Formats: sequence, structure tokens, C-alpha cells
Amino acid sequence: MRDWLLLLLRVATGTALAVYVGHDLVFDDAFREATAEQLKEAGIPASSLLASLQGIVTFFAALFLAAGFFTRQSSILLFLALSASSALLMVSFGHEAQDLFRFYRETGPANGWYLLCTLILVIMGPGNISFDAGRRASQAD
Repeated sequence: MRDWLLLLLRVATGTALAVYVGHDLVFDDAFREATAEQLKEAGIPASSLLASLQGIVTFFAALFLAAGFFTRQSSILLFLALSASSALLMVSFGHEAQDLFRFYRETGPANGWYLLCTLILVIMGPGNISFDAGRRASQAD
């Protein structure tokens, strides 16, 4: 049962992060530029580079997470990226802590839920239904 729940958590979290967060930052120039402009207004240097990096890290780490490939490493990367994003929202844009745990119709859950899910996956690992488990089994042989 534990492995199936970890599989569900991995696939749901990875897919949602890739679709709702990373995809637009990687493939939508207007969205990436708007994000960079927001970062620039908040006083963050190299905002264009950071917006692009955030998109690349989030999109590809989320795909790796959903597949169960380098799950702990992907979860740590995502946790760090989401932590920085959450801190920026709270410090520079005045969001309250409870705003991190809201659900939005257009974009799904807010950063706090993703932070919680990635932290669980860092601690628990990918489970036995993953590419990581297959790699471990082949290395043991």
C-alpha cells in the first residue's frame, strides 16, 4: 500500500509542477518575461536568468520526479526552488503564510502544498514502483 501511495504522490506532484509551474516558464515567452518583470520589480538582480532557470529546474525535475528517476535529488531541487519562490512571495510581495496553502482554479494548489509533497518524497523516497527501485535492484545483481 505504501508503494502505491508514494507512486500516486510522485506522479500527481510531478505532473502538476511540470504542467502548472514549469511548462509556462520554459515554453511561454510572454509568461517568462512577465515573471522576470515581477522579479525585477521586487529588486531581484538577473531576473530574466532566474525566471529561465526556475522554469528549467521545475519542469525537468518535476518530470524526473513523476517518473521516479533520481527521486530524492529531484525532490530536493524542487523543494529548494519552491522554498525560494515562497520566501519571495512572502517577503517581496506581502503574501501571508496561509496564502501558500490555497487552491486556485487556474493553477491548482499553491506552493505550500508542493513544498509539503516534495518534503515527504525527500524523506520517504520513491518507493518500490519507480525507476530508482529498478536501478537499485540491477546494481544489487
